[in-house]
Amino acid sequence: MPQFITVTEAAQQLTEIVDLVSEEKRTYLLTRDGVVVAQITPVAVALTGTDWRRRWPTRPRLDPEDGCGWSDEAV
Repeated sequence: MPQFITVTEAAQQLTEIVDLVSEEKRTYLLTRDGVVVAQITPVAVALTGTDWRRRWPTRPRLDPEDGCGWSDEAV
């Protein structure tokens, strides 16, 4: 369950909050004048290419010609 704290409290305790979010996976909802204005929450775990290949062995394959064309497309 998220914990509600004021923006001022968050600013004063930022290091401790980040530690709790990171280590204990806590979520904080930051309030200003009683209104939630921001959220501090743990990020999802990033997967490496090897992790993806292991988790999705039947993944569709990209045609090499299509892949080469992507580098020329504007973003």
